[in-house]
Amino acid sequence: MSFNLKQYLGKFVYVILTEGHVIEGKLAGFDNHLNITIEKQIIKKEENDITSVEIIRGENIVLIGELDAEKVAKINEKVDEKDLTKYYNNKDCKLFKSTKNKVNRTDIKTWKLYNQLRSKTSINKRKLSDGNDDNNKKIKKSDIRT
Repeated sequence: MSFNLKQYLGKFVYVILTEGHVIEGKLAGFDNHLNITIEKQIIKKEENDITSVEIIRGENIVLIGELDAEKVAKINEKVDEKDLTKYYNNKDCKLFKSTKNKVNRTDIKTWKLYNQLRSKTSINKRKLSDGNDDNNKKIKKSDIRT
């Protein structure tokens, strides 16, 4: 997938992480493991731009997509500092929890029930031969002539 990221270098992208967070910014670089660096830009109307650099591990990335720079600029003109602080301090924002390495409770219950039923049922074991089979005759020491 990293060869496809070359076309996004220096462009605005959005990144969706496994925990549900969305990060927007300019793609600064990447490596073979899909670890990426993003320059996040928050534009204030009165003062200079605030730029921060984030490094994101490739295993946490779900999706990377390109943003339209003109639409982002129009949105940033409408946003002021109060709205930004209100948005970032809002604890009611819905985040999607990571489902990585988690098992549903119903799956656990079914496996427990399966193991209980399995342990209760009798398993037919293969009977050992009596020695009367022609295929499985064993040679006794007394039968060997020296």
